[in-house]
Amino acid sequence: MRGKKLGLSVEYDQLQNMQCYNILRLLQENNHYFSVICELKHVSFEPMLPKDIIDAFQPISMFVVAGYAFDSLSLGTRGMSFEAGFGMDNIGACVQIDYAYILQIAVVNKKDRDVALFSRIDSIEIFGGEMQDIHEDGLSRSMEAILSHPHNQKFFT
Repeated sequence: MRGKKLGLSVEYDQLQNMQCYNILRLLQENNHYFSVICELKHVSFEPMLPKDIIDAFQPISMFVVAGYAFDSLSLGTRGMSFEAGFGMDNIGACVQIDYAYILQIAVVNKKDRDVALFSRIDSIEIFGGEMQDIHEDGLSRSMEAILSHPHNQKFFT
């Protein structure tokens, strides 16, 4: 974007997206299973899952990428995708998540504990948005959203 100065929050978001990609690539290259936490509204399923399965998800959900899901993992320039089965009937779908919407990446360590390798920080909360010359596409979210789900609190202790 020659000629346009990006605000600190946009530059920081770009760095976070690159860090997210690099961590996922490292895990993939080393055959290390992981989980991602994201807002469900930013996840797409192809084909679309039945309503009863979608309704069972929490607004902030964790997807475990292991086994077949891990084997099908694809990392693109904007996001990741993997295939997984859902519900009692193991209905298959391709799950797609942009890096910008991955809130956290976690792994299980040697002591069988979940460890967060990546946690997205809301850059606007830190740097503000007044310096931006370009439109941000709804990337504003806060750690409160992650912490509001009791399951996610263990990643921060």
